[in-house]
Amino acid sequence: MTTLGQARVAKEKLKNLLSSNKWFKGVGIAYLDDDFIVKLNVSGVPTEARERLPTWICGVYVIVEDVGEIYALKEADDFIPSDG
Repeated sequence: MTTLGQARVAKEKLKNLLSSNKWFKGVGIAYLDDDFIVKLNVSGVPTEARERLPTWICGVYVIVEDVGEIYALKEADDFIPSDG
């Protein structure tokens, strides 16, 4: 069973290892099947780099999700879908 503390350590290590890559979009902690995991958000990872991404770090399971491009909205209304 992974503790929240272990997940926090793993998250920071993964962030330090990968955040300089342009395809890195973020890293967070999630809860899956009664266990803490680390979720790595990426966009457009080259195949050779994707094959080397860890599935475990510091004893914590890592899920990789291609989230596409992430960008700030100009206004809150940009997020709300219109009815027409």
